[in-house]
Amino acid sequence: MKIGVIKIYPVRIPPRLRSANQNHSPVSFTNIVIEINDAKNRFSGYGEGCLPPQKQIFLEDWIKAAAAFLSVNSFPWNLSSIYEIKAYIESLPPLASLNPVVCAIETALLDILGRKQDKPLSAYFPSHHYTTFINYTAAIPSGLSKRQTVAFGRAANKLGIRQVRLGVGVDPKKTLNRLETITNIFDNHCTFSLDPGLGWNAEITQAHMPLLERFPVRAIEDLMPVAKKGLTKVAGTLKPMGIKLIAGQSALTIDDAQQIVSAGLHDAFSIQLSRNGGFHRSLQLVNYLRQNECDYQISCHTAGSCILSSAGHIFNLLCRDAVNREAVYAKSVKGFEMVTGVTWLRSGGTAVPMKGTGLGMHVNRDTISVLKKNRFNGHATTITPESIAASA
Repeated sequence: MKIGVIKIYPVRIPPRLRSANQNHSPVSFTNIVIEINDAKNRFSGYGEGCLPPQKQIFLEDWIKAAAAFLSVNSFPWNLSSIYEIKAYIESLPPLASLNPVVCAIETALLDILGRKQDKPLSAYFPSHHYTTFINYTAAIPSGLSKRQTVAFGRAANKLGIRQVRLGVGVDPKKTLNRLETITNIFDNHCTFSLDPGLGWNAEITQAHMPLLERFPVRAIEDLMPVAKKGLTKVAGTLKPMGIKLIAGQSALTIDDAQQIVSAGLHDAFSIQLSRNGGFHRSLQLVNYLRQNECDYQISCHTAGSCILSSAGHIFNLLCRDAVNREAVYAKSVKGFEMVTGVTWLRSGGTAVPMKGTGLGMHVNRDTISVLKKNRFNGHATTITPESIAASA
């Protein structure tokens, strides 16, 4: 199959996830979507990357990186097998900051290959840890208004979810308010994993101790950077309380994981498909953790469209031994969802494989065209074999 045209779309995050802080930088609400079309315009593949809000990187630099990756000699313009995609991904520089770009490109390649060969995307990966039935817990991101937080909590509770990852800040009073809000919604029938987004330190953790003792907190994900002073003391305090430490944003590569494992302070790792660089890189990290008998969970992208959600679901199905996996339970904003036929979430957080080839969904191009037209996102960037030859 000859690839003809590739488009890079910058798109805005759904309004339901906008921060309660009106001064929040708009770049925090930007994703990138890659659309790959074959030369005969019969098949299209889509991928998405989600830029973490805390990363200081300009949208223009992200798009330039995607265009540069698509222009390297190893890009499979004549695509016929998964091995060509794997070799291409391995040829890209291992820059953790650009993992979302790699994820978007790889997923789009896998999607179009699956559609061309009439195969689901999962068929291109080893089946030794594949499963057809999984359970999701809930994730409620930080930065939401109380009304939005309540909506997320009610949606999860209605489905019978009893485990919640709750995004929190540094103010114990605000953390208390969020914990009380969700506890009341669940009528005390839930447990928590807190996610400070690497924003705590030893002093902030100490200020939260009354809350950690009062509420059923079972884990803290991304408490503080692994190299930050005081982590050893904090770990020594939390572990006797039965609170696990989970590394996520600090474990973007295998090298990161090796350092964290050797330190011995964390109990588990959190993998996100976009944050960890797509299927190939994420599975490499998972395999490393398996070999070292380390627990891992799969976290959802609270700021992704159904393109990334569908890819993440397939990744979850490839990882039967994940100790936990998360999804966002809330109503979609009208006009945002780019896809149709995404019906894998069921009551209680259970899920099964989607039907269909590639990512198993249909992407609405018109919706992407609307999303990319906003006050800080420009038009799509187009890459073709001809444009690469002309610039060489």
